[in-house]
Amino acid sequence: VWTSAWFVGEGWHLTLGILFVLVIIFLPGGIAEGARRMMVWLQRPVNSNADAVTADADSKGAEQ
Repeated sequence: VWTSAWFVGEGWHLTLGILFVLVIIFLPGGIAEGARRMMVWLQRPVNSNADAVTADADSKGAEQ
């Protein structure tokens, strides 16, 4: 119980500060930008191995 007081009781501002720092570091565009990126990431199609091999072969052919 004493340990949790550092984060939720008397020390709620410590938790809020840590949360702000994490958002700034990992979501520089903010929470809305992070949510938008997450939605785009979740909606992208899953590539099969055949698609990956084809794409790799196409890129190698373009280099030559």
